[in-house]
Amino acid sequence: MEPLTAAGLGSGLDIKSLVDQLVAAERQAPTERLNLAEARVNREISSVGKVKAALAEFKDVLETLGDLKKFQQRQASVSDEGLLAVTAGSSAAPASYSVEVLALAERQKIASQSFADSATPLGYGSLTITADGEAVVIDISQELNTLADIRDAINGADTNPGVVASIVNAVDGARLILTGSDSGSAKSFSVVSSGGDGGLAVLDYSIGTPGTYTEIAAASDAAIKIDGFDVTSANNSVIGAIDDVTLELLEAEPGNTFTFEVSLNQQASRDILGSFVGAYNALAGTIRKETEFDAEKGLSGALLGDSLTRGIQDALRRELSAVVNDASLPFNTLAEIGIVTTSAGNLEIDAERLNDAFATDFDGLGRLFSEDGGIATKLLARVDTFLDSDGQIESREGRLRSRLDDLGGARERLDQRLESVRRRFELQFNAMDLFISQLNTTSQYLAQQLG
Repeated sequence: MEPLTAAGLGSGLDIKSLVDQLVAAERQAPTERLNLAEARVNREISSVGKVKAALAEFKDVLETLGDLKKFQQRQASVSDEGLLAVTAGSSAAPASYSVEVLALAERQKIASQSFADSATPLGYGSLTITADGEAVVIDISQELNTLADIRDAINGADTNPGVVASIVNAVDGARLILTGSDSGSAKSFSVVSSGGDGGLAVLDYSIGTPGTYTEIAAASDAAIKIDGFDVTSANNSVIGAIDDVTLELLEAEPGNTFTFEVSLNQQASRDILGSFVGAYNALAGTIRKETEFDAEKGLSGALLGDSLTRGIQDALRRELSAVVNDASLPFNTLAEIGIVTTSAGNLEIDAERLNDAFATDFDGLGRLFSEDGGIATKLLARVDTFLDSDGQIESREGRLRSRLDDLGGARERLDQRLESVRRRFELQFNAMDLFISQLNTTSQYLAQQLG
């Protein structure tokens, strides 16, 4: 059985403090190496992340630039905005038109004769409602034959051809209101009763013989004149009268001829080109910052000399300076439309040259970017090779994360090794302390005997 000891009682030394200091000394150098390595990896991860974010922003702009419809936008102005709203697509021809809104499209709307109230029973049998060539037969039972029941039966019919029923409780009584769900002369409807006790005949309606109904509005087409030519539409959105132009009729005012104009939205295209230049310059600036060396401070970017970053930079520069080989295009390079590269490696826009390009061929300028083999198309393909889930940046980030995991494992192994060192030191110092204690005991004994 080992004797009981108390650390430091024999020697008078603070063994715990000595062991802590020795272990700390053992830990210092490898910990500093691990901290330095982790700091380098984290700094590289941060720098790669910054380049990745700048590339993603550049990609967003390229996707807009490569969409011909977004680049070739049109704008429309109307001299009387209270009567008409105009939307023009990217293929609409720039031109001016005169227009007169003669009539708005209407949905058919009729009101029945008045009844005492909505609980008034009318009779039973069936109602056949025909609209737009489709007919539905609605059965009205003896138990559910009030005005309200008939309204619910019409609205609840699974094959309702497009008629909505409602009840208006007026001073002179309740009236059944039937409204077509769509406008246009082809959307008129009729109501024919049959069978039963004949009480439903009060709801019969056909165009020309409205019976007991009051016609609130007839189903009718919109009617307008464009440059003096008659145009009709089943609804108040006139589509197809002018290629890729939609006219929203707001109010009819016969006799009032006004104008609207479709023009090229050059400012929208300038803004897109400005975003393109700005996003590229931001990306180039990020790469420069993360790869530069500051001679005065002796500091270098985390990606100085990095092959991936250099590859990104070189690939994009090649595409920006490349010639688009398409004989149908009026322009084949960025420089021809006024986007040039500065000595610092940034892009800038020569406003005068860009104005000339817009004046020469607005649509052709957009095609320079969006065509197969166009500048935006090729740049997007390049950027995707770096940003894809299995791309080069993701691979780099994966390796860096693995390196961090390795360093974390090394730190755990260091802790385990130092724990063994601590136990060894404690055993050694405790043995020394016991030996000194024994020597002291012997010394005291000899002193007593000699005394």
